[in-house]
Amino acid sequence: VSGGMPPLTYQWRKFGVPILGTNSPTYAKASATTVDAGDYVCRVNDALGTIITSNVATDTIMKLCADPD
Repeated sequence: VSGGMPPLTYQWRKFGVPILGTNSPTYAKASATTVDAGDYVCRVNDALGTIITSNVATDTIMKLCADPD
């Protein structure tokens, strides 16, 4: 997401629900598990009250299985 009149505030959402503590332009989760899979967007508010929403980023997490051999 780019544009807007500074200062900008950020709020990441998963399936439209705000994720607590995610107030920066990037979002990373160190230990992602399968429950973290989903559709994420970043909602940005600017000084004029304009709301800009990013494109949806779909995160797919697959559980790896041990090789039986």
